[in-house]
Amino acid sequence: MQEVGDEVTKQYGIDKFLALALAIQLAVWGLTFLSALGLELPLFTPIVGFIYLTFVPGILILRALRLQKLTITETVVYSVGLSLSLCMLIGFLLNLTGPFIGISKPIASLPLLTTMTVSVLILCGLSYRRDRTASSPVIIDTKKVNVREFASPALFFLLLIPLVSILGAYLVNFYHNNILLLLLICVICIAVALISFNKFIPARLYPLTIFSIAVALLYHKTLISSYLTGWDIHLEYYFSQLTLMNSYWDLAMPYAYNSTLSATILPATYSSLLHIDAAWIYKIAYPLFFSLVPVALYETYRRQTNERTAFLAAFFFMSLEVFFCAMASLLKQQIAELFLALLVLLILSRGMNSFKRAILTMVFSASLVVSHYALSYIVAFYILLAWLLLYLVSVVGKIRRVGMLTGAFASLFLVMVVGWYMYMAGSVSFAHLVGIGNHIYTNISDFFFTGSRELTVVKLLGLAQPVHIIGANFYRITQLFIIIGVIRLMTKHQEMKFELEYAILAFLSMLLLSMCIILPYFSEFLHIERFYHITLFFLSPFCILGGETFFRWLHKLIKAAWIKIASMISWLRRPISSASSSVSPIYTRLVVLLVLIPYFLFTSGFIYELTGDKFPTSISLSQTNYRRSNIEEVIAQFHSGYTFESDVFSARWLSNFKGKGSNVYSDVLSLWYILPSYGLLYPSKTIYPDTELTDNGYIYLSRLNVANSLMTVPVERDSTNDEHTFNYATSEISRLLQNKIYSNGGSEVYLVR
Repeated sequence: MQEVGDEVTKQYGIDKFLALALAIQLAVWGLTFLSALGLELPLFTPIVGFIYLTFVPGILILRALRLQKLTITETVVYSVGLSLSLCMLIGFLLNLTGPFIGISKPIASLPLLTTMTVSVLILCGLSYRRDRTASSPVIIDTKKVNVREFASPALFFLLLIPLVSILGAYLVNFYHNNILLLLLICVICIAVALISFNKFIPARLYPLTIFSIAVALLYHKTLISSYLTGWDIHLEYYFSQLTLMNSYWDLAMPYAYNSTLSATILPATYSSLLHIDAAWIYKIAYPLFFSLVPVALYETYRRQTNERTAFLAAFFFMSLEVFFCAMASLLKQQIAELFLALLVLLILSRGMNSFKRAILTMVFSASLVVSHYALSYIVAFYILLAWLLLYLVSVVGKIRRVGMLTGAFASLFLVMVVGWYMYMAGSVSFAHLVGIGNHIYTNISDFFFTGSRELTVVKLLGLAQPVHIIGANFYRITQLFIIIGVIRLMTKHQEMKFELEYAILAFLSMLLLSMCIILPYFSEFLHIERFYHITLFFLSPFCILGGETFFRWLHKLIKAAWIKIASMISWLRRPISSASSSVSPIYTRLVVLLVLIPYFLFTSGFIYELTGDKFPTSISLSQTNYRRSNIEEVIAQFHSGYTFESDVFSARWLSNFKGKGSNVYSDVLSLWYILPSYGLLYPSKTIYPDTELTDNGYIYLSRLNVANSLMTVPVERDSTNDEHTFNYATSEISRLLQNKIYSNGGSEVYLVR
């Protein structure tokens, strides 16, 4: 997308823009008033409220800062990031000060909307004062826009991709037919192939292509059920519901999830003002926010390489199943990663005024810190070591470097991380970090013990046989390409456009992955798949560049071999064309067609569904195979990620009818997922095979326990707070199941006397 400079027309100046912002503000108040009278507009209210919360504050801040020279992509991602930051800040300050000024329920609709309105009016005043003589940074020059572009087949094709995902999820949910979702994967592959050949989709639509693919991949996972799917999302929903019901965030409640604004204040704000359940905020709104992460990364990659390489790198980032599977149920990390992507983009933005860039950097840094504890620690690792390496480079090379990765910024970020997590939620998150460090230090003697690494790490080292050999090999090929790309950066850095800061961040990413493999128990901090996903923020372009290098080497090797054979056989002697850099696009296409697309077909679960594999990886594509399997591990994985209606109904029934203060006994999956989210029951007690119940309470059995006769319990809890689980048969506790008081055919509740 082209830059919007000072020469942009003033056809949509500050007066018209402020009129539009105030009109949206007035519409939100009108819809809220109608809702108070019982006149709900189910579709209109959420849409207007979403636009208001997600875009209006952020765009006003951009105008107040007079940031005109931004690309369309930058404008969108920055405005959304600033809006989310402001929502969290307003909610936090209102929650903190409200009780002192007589507002007992600060996180209710009226206090939130009133405070947001005042903030928007102040921003409107600042925008008018600061930007009344400048052009809009967010509106395209209508004189330069070809209206026919809005009716182009490419644009319609891209807009259809998320629609196919939504309809495909509906078809699976209600008709158990996955044909549209299988078609979705094929359409995405076609779009990527077309771009690799420079066909059909123009470069100016690359950001929209990335956004459409990201939304489609996330929606095909989040919309696969009418209920929450995944793991962490259930406890995140529990704390957001507590905040909503109490209209107040209890920041002293000692639980790690409760220490983040992204899992408490932010969903409560959206749910309260949009008048929809927080579960649908998680299933619909959060994927839209998270889809901006690869868009922001594309903008960063484009400045380091070129448009096509940047697109393919962003697609590779999205192709890892962690992006659209695990991350779909990690809401607080989704928001934190958006702020991380914006930070990376800012750090590498050379054209922005340094003071304005410092303001945005501080805002996004603070927002990242309050959004996710683990990612904050990892980013602190990056920033501190990057500053140290840049300092050494500047001293040794006698280079004066001006950038955001300074000692002051590193110190401030570290203070924010330590300060927030030492005093929020009983400092449990900070204690967890200290426990991990101590666990690694005290168990360093387990260096040669493979059990001290996660199973995934062991597979990467080749010490265990992968279940899906072909898919695992494509996984390893992409990692080989990354290594080749990084080596190419180190040996031929002068030929490449990468900024020094980016090169250092890429090096630190390789260091972080090495620590996951070398240090015992280190990867358990966040799990190796999520570590790898985070390092791809910086390593994704090197997969594409390394692949191009690999195929260039292979071409030269084949050419040299052919010349030698031709020289030995006289009648084959003929001129052989030499390879040059002009054929570089061919190497890129080989990377896409031979590696990137097959890799995506495996990570998406497409291949496993077509082959009827008994170990499918996608609940969205392979529900039939999951239901047909009798393998304990697959059943446990399926039931811990997919929420059945029978479990929801039983959890709600138990919540309504259980006695006050009574204990609830169940397996660990129900206690930590279904019961908190849909029963609003804080985890009570896990039931073991040898459990003897001496007090009154209830035993809750989910569909996994009843239909598949499996109970899942923790073996031990070590100093990292990670639980290791095992399964046992439900029949082993049959002596406790004597007084059934509820059953819906899938889930049961027993009374303990």
